Amino acid sequence: VVNNKDISESVNIILNGTSGIDPNGHSSVLTGAREAENSIANPKNIVPSESSFKADRSFDYTFPANSITVLRLHHK
Repeated sequence: VVNNKDISESVNIILNGTSGIDPNGHSSVLTGAREAENSIANPKNIVPSESSFKADRSFDYTFPANSITVLRLHHK
């Protein structure tokens, strides 16, 4: 999910067509100022962060401002 706004966005995610979701979800998030970039002098200016979240067939997730987020879920 890409959030190109300058504010975070909370979204209700509904997963239809599944009988069960492992409640231990994982996320990878890349976020930073719009003008930010990595360089030879500063190669780790913007790096992904990894975290976990509680998932279900329906759950809320807040996507940070100016971010790209990958949510990983597993079926039970």
